[in-house]
Amino acid sequence: MGRTGRALTLRGTYKLDDGAIGEMTNILDYIGPDRTRAWRIVGAWIWPKDIQAETGSSNETCAVGAMLSTDFFKVVQFNTCMDAGDNRQCGWMYKQYQRRADGTDYIVPNATSIPESCGFLIDFDTLVVKELYLTMFVRSEGSTNPSRTWNYLIALEERKVTPWESLFQQIKGIGQDQDS
Repeated sequence: MGRTGRALTLRGTYKLDDGAIGEMTNILDYIGPDRTRAWRIVGAWIWPKDIQAETGSSNETCAVGAMLSTDFFKVVQFNTCMDAGDNRQCGWMYKQYQRRADGTDYIVPNATSIPESCGFLIDFDTLVVKELYLTMFVRSEGSTNPSRTWNYLIALEERKVTPWESLFQQIKGIGQDQDS
């Protein structure tokens, strides 16, 4: 595998209620006949765009998680978002946040700055050859679960691969697909 030196960033927003599992969202879909193009994920970050939202009447904590995957599957449990045994998953982030209700209703990461501290653990052995999906979830204390918008930034590095390597990565990335 060779490096082409071209970088690609994917950035956008993701809307999600506190206390919920979000929809699996396609953020990259490469459709082309060139089987020699692939992308290595070199970094990924999630941080709140909407810092202020109604949090109820007490201070609470919440846990924010996110997952990158190379294939679509229905996420029905919080635990399935953090499964390193699933070859479709290739990046994970899990962070504790403090929700404050002291008249201003805000969210802040636990004892760290943002967005640098909100990075993913990346499987650097995965190459994206077709699709990349993002899924988020928030586990929260309390009964008030406001809707928040989150920012994401995914940094990719283009790679030159052989058609065989591309096919291998695609099969590896969908090898546990039970949906089709």
